[in-house]
Amino acid sequence: MVIPEIAKFEQKIHTCNENIGRYEVIIRGFDEVIQTKSSKISHDSLQKHVSEDCTKNDQLIDFFNQAEKNKKVNEDAIILQKNMIEELNTSLKSKIQREVFKQTADVRKSVFQDDKDYEPAGGGGANT
Repeated sequence: MVIPEIAKFEQKIHTCNENIGRYEVIIRGFDEVIQTKSSKISHDSLQKHVSEDCTKNDQLIDFFNQAEKNKKVNEDAIILQKNMIEELNTSLKSKIQREVFKQTADVRKSVFQDDKDYEPAGGGGANT
């Protein structure tokens, strides 16, 4: 029957949607780890710089300028990752939609063909 096949396909779509949700959570986790790690690296670099008797004010100013640049790069990377996630999500949804339409058309075609091939007994159809 067609109904079990549609149910199987719906289950596959449901599983795919769950996976997309998990992927989004994983990527958000990566974003958080990257932010934490970059903050720690910047903090550790600052401590090392100060502990080595950084007496020149120009050196300290240069260091903070670089930290600002790094912060901006990290923020840009996060925005890029979020955009990539959105594009991936949109692409996956579009592919799922196309697959649903294709599978639905295949099921309809199959049902139509089954109805067309079926003739009641004694009807002189193709299967008699």
